[in-house]
Amino acid sequence: MVQQGKAGDPNPFISLTLKGQEHAQQIAPISRFQMRSTSPEPARSKLHRHEIYSRRSDEFITALRKSGFGPFQQIRLDVYEKIENLAGQKRTVPKLIRDAINEVRKDREYSESEGRELATPGDHELQVPEKPIPWAKVRTFFISLINRCPVLLSGGEPVSHSWAEAEIKVDGLVDDWKIRLDGELICFLLENGIEISLADVADLSGAIYNSRKDEYFDRILSVVQLLLREGIVEESSGGVLRLCRNVVV
Repeated sequence: MVQQGKAGDPNPFISLTLKGQEHAQQIAPISRFQMRSTSPEPARSKLHRHEIYSRRSDEFITALRKSGFGPFQQIRLDVYEKIENLAGQKRTVPKLIRDAINEVRKDREYSESEGRELATPGDHELQVPEKPIPWAKVRTFFISLINRCPVLLSGGEPVSHSWAEAEIKVDGLVDDWKIRLDGELICFLLENGIEISLADVADLSGAIYNSRKDEYFDRILSVVQLLLREGIVEESSGGVLRLCRNVVV
Protein backbone atom coordinates (compact mmCIF):
# COMPACT_ATOMS: atom_id res chain seq x y z
CA MET A 1 0.00 0.00 0.00
CA VAL A 2 1.22 3.46 -0.86
CA GLN A 3 0.03 6.65 0.88
CA GLN A 4 0.42 9.90 -1.06
CA GLY A 5 0.33 13.27 0.61
CA LYS A 6 1.81 15.05 3.57
CA ALA A 7 2.04 13.47 7.01
CA GLY A 8 -1.06 14.21 9.03
CA ASP A 9 -3.16 14.90 5.92
CA PRO A 10 -6.79 14.24 7.01
CA ASN A 11 -7.66 13.14 3.46
CA PRO A 12 -4.67 11.16 2.15
CA PHE A 13 -4.80 9.41 -1.21
CA ILE A 14 -4.11 5.71 -0.63
CA SER A 15 -3.47 3.22 -3.44
CA LEU A 16 -2.28 -0.36 -3.81
CA THR A 17 1.02 -1.30 -5.38
CA LEU A 18 0.95 -3.74 -8.30
CA LYS A 19 1.83 -6.61 -5.91
CA GLY A 20 -0.90 -5.48 -3.55
CA GLN A 21 -3.44 -5.42 -6.39
CA GLU A 22 -2.53 -9.05 -7.33
CA HIS A 23 -2.98 -10.12 -3.72
CA ALA A 24 -6.33 -8.34 -3.53
CA GLN A 25 -7.50 -10.11 -6.68
CA GLN A 26 -6.73 -13.47 -5.06
CA ILE A 27 -8.68 -12.57 -1.92
CA ALA A 28 -11.72 -11.00 -3.66
CA PRO A 29 -11.52 -11.18 -7.46
CA ILE A 30 -13.04 -8.20 -9.21
CA SER A 31 -13.05 -6.89 -12.75
CA ARG A 32 -10.06 -4.85 -13.76
CA PHE A 33 -12.48 -2.13 -14.73
CA GLN A 34 -13.43 -1.78 -11.09
CA MET A 35 -9.87 -1.31 -9.94
CA ARG A 36 -9.10 2.27 -9.02
CA SER A 37 -6.17 3.81 -10.83
CA THR A 38 -3.04 4.37 -8.75
CA SER A 39 -2.75 7.84 -10.31
CA PRO A 40 -5.14 10.56 -9.18
CA GLU A 41 -7.36 11.90 -11.96
CA PRO A 42 -6.40 15.31 -13.28
CA ALA A 43 -8.57 18.15 -12.02
CA ARG A 44 -11.40 18.99 -14.39
CA SER A 45 -12.70 22.49 -14.84
CA LYS A 46 -16.43 22.95 -14.68
CA LEU A 47 -16.40 24.09 -18.28
CA HIS A 48 -14.15 22.84 -21.02
CA ARG A 49 -12.16 25.45 -22.92
CA HIS A 50 -14.27 25.16 -26.06
CA GLU A 51 -17.40 25.84 -24.01
CA ILE A 52 -16.06 29.22 -22.99
CA TYR A 53 -14.46 30.59 -26.13
CA SER A 54 -13.23 29.21 -29.40
CA ARG A 55 -9.50 29.44 -29.92
CA ARG A 56 -9.90 32.41 -32.26
CA SER A 57 -12.16 34.34 -29.91
CA ASP A 58 -9.72 33.64 -27.11
CA GLU A 59 -6.86 34.91 -29.28
CA PHE A 60 -8.69 38.17 -29.97
CA ILE A 61 -9.64 38.72 -26.33
CA THR A 62 -6.15 37.91 -25.06
CA ALA A 63 -4.56 40.39 -27.48
CA LEU A 64 -6.89 43.17 -26.31
CA ARG A 65 -6.63 42.43 -22.60
CA LYS A 66 -2.85 42.08 -22.57
CA SER A 67 -2.60 45.61 -23.94
CA GLY A 68 -5.22 47.00 -21.56
CA PHE A 69 -7.53 47.75 -24.48
CA GLY A 70 -10.83 46.31 -23.31
CA PRO A 71 -12.95 44.83 -24.58
CA PHE A 72 -15.11 44.87 -21.39
CA GLN A 73 -17.97 43.16 -23.22
CA GLN A 74 -20.19 43.05 -20.14
CA ILE A 75 -20.38 46.83 -19.76
CA ARG A 76 -18.98 48.55 -22.87
CA LEU A 77 -22.33 48.92 -24.62
CA ASP A 78 -23.91 50.14 -21.38
CA VAL A 79 -21.30 52.89 -21.16
CA TYR A 80 -22.07 53.80 -24.77
CA GLU A 81 -25.71 54.31 -23.83
CA LYS A 82 -24.80 56.53 -20.88
CA ILE A 83 -22.47 58.63 -23.03
CA GLU A 84 -25.29 59.12 -25.53
CA ASN A 85 -27.68 60.19 -22.77
CA LEU A 86 -25.20 62.65 -21.23
CA ALA A 87 -23.59 64.07 -24.38
CA GLY A 88 -26.13 66.87 -24.72
CA GLN A 89 -25.69 68.11 -21.16
CA LYS A 90 -22.58 70.18 -21.87
CA ARG A 91 -20.07 68.19 -19.83
CA THR A 92 -16.34 68.30 -20.49
CA VAL A 93 -14.75 65.20 -22.00
CA PRO A 94 -13.17 64.01 -18.69
CA LYS A 95 -16.45 64.50 -16.82
CA LEU A 96 -18.54 62.88 -19.56
CA ILE A 97 -16.41 59.72 -19.53
CA ARG A 98 -16.24 59.66 -15.74
CA ASP A 99 -19.96 60.24 -15.22
CA ALA A 100 -21.04 57.69 -17.86
CA ILE A 101 -18.90 54.98 -16.26
CA ASN A 102 -20.03 55.92 -12.75
CA GLU A 103 -23.69 55.65 -13.76
CA VAL A 104 -23.12 52.16 -15.14
CA ARG A 105 -21.28 51.23 -11.96
CA LYS A 106 -24.10 52.53 -9.76
CA ASP A 107 -26.70 50.67 -11.84
CA ARG A 108 -24.80 47.42 -11.43
CA GLU A 109 -24.23 47.92 -7.71
CA TYR A 110 -27.93 48.64 -7.21
CA SER A 111 -28.91 45.52 -9.18
CA GLU A 112 -26.50 43.44 -7.12
CA SER A 113 -27.85 44.84 -3.84
CA GLU A 114 -31.39 43.98 -4.97
CA GLY A 115 -30.34 40.50 -6.00
CA ARG A 116 -31.26 41.11 -9.62
CA GLU A 117 -29.59 39.39 -12.55
CA LEU A 118 -27.15 41.75 -14.22
CA ALA A 119 -28.02 42.41 -17.83
CA THR A 120 -25.20 42.03 -20.35
CA PRO A 121 -25.13 42.35 -24.13
CA GLY A 122 -24.17 38.67 -24.43
CA ASP A 123 -26.45 35.69 -24.71
CA HIS A 124 -25.45 34.16 -21.35
CA GLU A 125 -24.10 31.06 -23.10
CA LEU A 126 -20.89 31.39 -21.08
CA GLN A 127 -21.72 30.31 -17.56
CA VAL A 128 -18.53 31.45 -15.87
CA PRO A 129 -18.14 33.37 -12.60
CA GLU A 130 -17.89 37.10 -13.22
CA LYS A 131 -14.81 38.77 -11.83
CA PRO A 132 -15.02 42.21 -10.19
CA ILE A 133 -14.86 44.94 -12.81
CA PRO A 134 -11.66 47.03 -12.62
CA TRP A 135 -13.40 50.38 -12.96
CA ALA A 136 -10.20 52.43 -13.07
CA LYS A 137 -9.04 50.33 -16.04
CA VAL A 138 -12.42 50.80 -17.70
CA ARG A 139 -11.95 54.56 -17.51
CA THR A 140 -8.41 54.34 -18.91
CA PHE A 141 -9.69 52.15 -21.72
CA PHE A 142 -12.45 54.59 -22.71
CA ILE A 143 -10.04 57.52 -22.67
CA SER A 144 -7.73 55.61 -25.00
CA LEU A 145 -10.61 54.42 -27.20
CA ILE A 146 -12.10 57.89 -27.64
CA ASN A 147 -8.71 59.48 -28.28
CA ARG A 148 -7.97 56.90 -30.97
CA CYS A 149 -11.29 57.68 -32.62
CA PRO A 150 -12.61 61.16 -31.72
CA VAL A 151 -16.38 60.75 -31.73
CA LEU A 152 -17.24 63.56 -29.28
CA LEU A 153 -18.12 66.97 -30.73
CA SER A 154 -18.09 70.54 -29.48
CA GLY A 155 -19.56 73.10 -31.85
CA GLY A 156 -19.38 70.52 -34.63
CA GLU A 157 -15.64 69.90 -34.14
CA PRO A 158 -14.06 66.73 -32.71
CA VAL A 159 -12.73 67.05 -29.19
CA SER A 160 -10.45 64.64 -27.33
CA HIS A 161 -9.39 63.89 -23.77
CA SER A 162 -6.30 66.07 -23.40
CA TRP A 163 -4.79 68.80 -21.23
CA ALA A 164 -5.46 71.41 -23.88
CA GLU A 165 -9.13 70.48 -24.33
CA ALA A 166 -9.94 69.55 -20.74
CA GLU A 167 -12.42 72.42 -20.31
CA ILE A 168 -14.17 72.15 -23.67
CA LYS A 169 -17.76 71.00 -23.28
CA VAL A 170 -19.23 68.24 -25.40
CA ASP A 171 -22.51 68.96 -27.17
CA GLY A 172 -22.81 66.20 -29.74
CA LEU A 173 -21.59 62.93 -31.26
CA VAL A 174 -20.45 62.01 -34.75
CA ASP A 175 -22.65 59.76 -36.92
CA ASP A 176 -22.31 56.01 -36.30
CA TRP A 177 -20.13 56.74 -33.31
CA LYS A 178 -20.71 53.41 -31.53
CA ILE A 179 -19.81 51.45 -34.67
CA ARG A 180 -16.71 53.59 -35.09
CA LEU A 181 -15.52 52.88 -31.56
CA ASP A 182 -16.06 49.16 -32.03
CA GLY A 183 -14.08 49.46 -35.25
CA GLU A 184 -11.11 50.63 -33.20
CA LEU A 185 -11.04 47.26 -31.46
CA ILE A 186 -10.68 45.55 -34.83
CA CYS A 187 -8.05 48.06 -35.97
CA PHE A 188 -6.13 47.47 -32.76
CA LEU A 189 -6.05 43.73 -33.45
CA LEU A 190 -4.79 44.33 -36.99
CA GLU A 191 -2.11 46.72 -35.69
CA ASN A 192 -0.88 43.97 -33.40
CA GLY A 193 -0.45 41.45 -36.16
CA ILE A 194 -3.69 39.50 -35.72
CA GLU A 195 -4.97 38.27 -39.08
CA ILE A 196 -8.71 38.71 -39.56
CA SER A 197 -10.72 37.24 -42.43
CA LEU A 198 -14.37 36.78 -43.33
CA ALA A 199 -14.22 33.38 -41.64
CA ASP A 200 -13.61 35.12 -38.29
CA VAL A 201 -16.87 37.10 -38.09
CA ALA A 202 -18.55 34.78 -35.57
CA ASP A 203 -15.42 34.62 -33.40
CA LEU A 204 -15.01 38.39 -33.55
CA SER A 205 -18.64 38.72 -32.49
CA GLY A 206 -17.99 36.40 -29.56
CA ALA A 207 -14.86 38.31 -28.54
CA ILE A 208 -16.17 41.86 -28.90
CA TYR A 209 -19.83 41.38 -27.89
CA ASN A 210 -19.72 38.13 -25.90
CA SER A 211 -22.34 36.69 -28.25
CA ARG A 212 -22.59 35.03 -31.62
CA LYS A 213 -26.27 35.79 -32.08
CA ASP A 214 -27.37 37.22 -35.42
CA GLU A 215 -27.70 40.73 -33.98
CA TYR A 216 -24.02 40.86 -33.03
CA PHE A 217 -22.83 38.89 -36.05
CA ASP A 218 -24.50 41.55 -38.24
CA ARG A 219 -23.01 44.31 -36.12
CA ILE A 220 -19.49 43.05 -36.84
CA LEU A 221 -20.32 43.15 -40.56
CA SER A 222 -21.52 46.76 -40.16
CA VAL A 223 -18.33 47.71 -38.35
CA VAL A 224 -16.09 46.27 -41.06
CA GLN A 225 -18.22 47.80 -43.82
CA LEU A 226 -17.69 51.24 -42.27
CA LEU A 227 -13.93 50.66 -42.02
CA LEU A 228 -13.87 49.61 -45.69
CA ARG A 229 -15.94 52.60 -46.86
CA GLU A 230 -13.67 55.06 -45.10
CA GLY A 231 -10.51 53.43 -46.40
CA ILE A 232 -9.27 52.50 -42.93
CA VAL A 233 -8.95 48.86 -43.98
CA GLU A 234 -9.06 47.04 -47.28
CA GLU A 235 -9.95 43.48 -48.23
CA SER A 236 -7.14 41.45 -49.76
CA SER A 237 -7.25 38.01 -51.33
CA GLY A 238 -9.09 35.41 -49.30
CA GLY A 239 -11.16 38.05 -47.52
CA VAL A 240 -8.28 38.99 -45.22
CA LEU A 241 -8.40 42.55 -43.83
CA ARG A 242 -5.40 44.81 -44.17
CA LEU A 243 -4.97 48.05 -42.23
CA CYS A 244 -4.42 51.04 -44.52
CA ARG A 245 -3.74 53.81 -42.00
CA ASN A 246 -0.69 54.36 -39.85
CA VAL A 247 -0.59 52.66 -36.47
CA VAL A 248 -2.20 54.83 -33.77
CA VAL A 249 0.06 55.43 -30.76
